[in-house]
Amino acid sequence: MCSSSGDTGALPSCLEQVASRLEPSEEQRSSLERKAAEVIAALRRAVEQLNLSGVVKAVELQGSLARDTWLPDDVDLDVFILFDSGVSTEGLRELAGSISERAADELGASLETRYASHPYYVLKLREFEVEVVPAYYASSPEHIVSPVDRTPFHTSYVREALSRNPALKRDIRVFKRLLKNLRIYGAETWVGGFSGYLAELLVIYYGGLRRLLDDVVRWRPGRVFIPFTEEALKFKGAPLVVLDPVDRRRNAAAAVTRDALLKLVAAARLIAQKEDLLCCFLEPPRVAFDENMLREALTARAFLFVKAESRARVPTDAFKGRLSRVQRKLKSRLEEEGFLVYRAKLLDLKAGPLIALELDQVSLPLHKKHLGPPVWSANALSFLEKWVRARQPVLVEGERWVAVVPRKRRSAGEVAADLLKVYGDCDWRILDAESLLEQYTLPEDRREIYLWALGVEEWMLCFQ
Repeated sequence: MCSSSGDTGALPSCLEQVASRLEPSEEQRSSLERKAAEVIAALRRAVEQLNLSGVVKAVELQGSLARDTWLPDDVDLDVFILFDSGVSTEGLRELAGSISERAADELGASLETRYASHPYYVLKLREFEVEVVPAYYASSPEHIVSPVDRTPFHTSYVREALSRNPALKRDIRVFKRLLKNLRIYGAETWVGGFSGYLAELLVIYYGGLRRLLDDVVRWRPGRVFIPFTEEALKFKGAPLVVLDPVDRRRNAAAAVTRDALLKLVAAARLIAQKEDLLCCFLEPPRVAFDENMLREALTARAFLFVKAESRARVPTDAFKGRLSRVQRKLKSRLEEEGFLVYRAKLLDLKAGPLIALELDQVSLPLHKKHLGPPVWSANALSFLEKWVRARQPVLVEGERWVAVVPRKRRSAGEVAADLLKVYGDCDWRILDAESLLEQYTLPEDRREIYLWALGVEEWMLCFQ
């Protein structure tokens, strides 16, 4: 993937001040780099003390901090331990755990094991966390064993591109902030958005944010191939195709959903009509919030909330992905039963993910129409016998017999409870307003619930 020619100018004048606030201060930068260096040094000493130098190829900083594309209020400290490919998968996990434990003891940090495609470790120091990720060292992307093995090549590619055009770092930070505020930042399945690496690739490819947004205006799902090559056309059918320059067998935009893509297109078109909207989208007004307003919002409309706790040891990302699939099935089932579902979303909250749905009503009428066979069908007789004997109204409507029959389940909660029985590996709780507030007490969680109940994302306040 080659960068387009051009510069990063021609953006609204208000952007200079906004962009400057997205630039980490030298104090922040040096502090984080110093902390990262301390952790890396402790991990390297642990490798030596455990006599693992023969199987550990490198201990390296990766991610947005290594690429200098991080935002001041959102930085991940990712350190990779790169093992020789001869180490087994089980050995990789055990050795990385031993190294992380030894380093945690030296640093006075607690250690937590988390799971994604395979286990990784989190060193929790007083003021920050460091993710320690075991991976295999590969001489080239063709020799990777697991997806995380590709990360060092991503870091090298982005750093090299930005060394040729350092001004792009500003545009990458602005683009990431825009994606975050539009709530389409993140490749997790429950987000279905743009990863940090994809955001970097797009700005680099277009040579700046202005050219990128100008082109996004013309994007249509399933018709965007970057670059337009035979290799890219192999991914035809995906909403967005961006070939990974590190491994052209991979679509770096595979996680982007149609909805996320169209939301970015919508924002780009609005910015094209009124360029100062970009600055407002980056620093939107804050919604006023208090407890009474939250309670009023929860009682003003018909909501259904479901919280789940897994009984098994499931990776966090996998659990949220599973819940997002359950949310979609629940929406479909409610619609089948006769509810109108206005919107449904998995809210990623500190106290645990929450399935949230807004309905036209929480309880349906006693009866419903039950469509029968066409009047000329041989099955008409059995339909009539069944419902006339049950003393239910039967009539001809159009070409079909129709019966007015009692509903088996009237409340949305009953429909949800019936569906959720299938998922016996989780403990499910259907929450009303009071139990919801008992479960979610953190101010940031309550604020997220309040915004969702209002149906407002703060960037939309730019149109007031």
